[in-house]
Amino acid sequence: MGGTTFSSTLFSMFGLRIALLFIFALPAFSLSQSNTSQESPEQRTRAWVAALAPLVGGMALAAGIWFTMGAQQRDRKRLELDRERAALELQRNELALRSQELEKERHALEQYRLRAEWYSSFRTIYNDFWKDDDMAAMRRWIANPQSYDGELRDILAKRNKSADLISPEEYQKIEIVDRFAALLVRLIDHNPEQLEEDRRWLVEQSFDRYWIHTIYSTRPELKTYLRDHWERVMREIEKYREARNSRPATSAM
Repeated sequence: MGGTTFSSTLFSMFGLRIALLFIFALPAFSLSQSNTSQESPEQRTRAWVAALAPLVGGMALAAGIWFTMGAQQRDRKRLELDRERAALELQRNELALRSQELEKERHALEQYRLRAEWYSSFRTIYNDFWKDDDMAAMRRWIANPQSYDGELRDILAKRNKSADLISPEEYQKIEIVDRFAALLVRLIDHNPEQLEEDRRWLVEQSFDRYWIHTIYSTRPELKTYLRDHWERVMREIEKYREARNSRPATSAM
């Protein structure tokens, strides 16, 4: 479109120059055809100057119009380019804003996915703790002092001294304790000290508030065994409990 406009302008200016040249050249042409034999050279010179003056003025006028229209054409092109740049800048800003919005949406979806995976994994751990027969025995030993004293306490006391002091039958009960410790490892891998309040509360209510607390407070042989043979479990539990105790109490607790 710009090329067509410029070509039309160029053609119009060319026609204007031809027309001016034709109009203002007529006096000079007429003068050249007139009888000047009786005029003095000075008179002929003045006559030619007078005849050519409109021609020169017309050409100057045409040149001025030409340059003026060219400048206007350049100004229009510059304005069009400025508008195109502004439109492109606006589109770029809109794309950047949309990109930020998409990134926020992606982050929210990723957080939702991670939370869903966490709850699914925690549900599996929790179900294993409550539905497994060996974990039922472990819960009984932790919760019931008579079961602990009659079935596990002496075995743990001997195992804490030496593995050679327990029988194969007694070792089966140690195996149950090890399975419980392995379940705690899976729980620790959820990094409960880094969780939001609702998930941290779920971990505390499900395991720490009663089961871990009972081991720490009333099952010294079991605590010693876990400390000696499952060092990471006890280290992470103690670190978590220290962090929990340092947090201000909330109404949810």
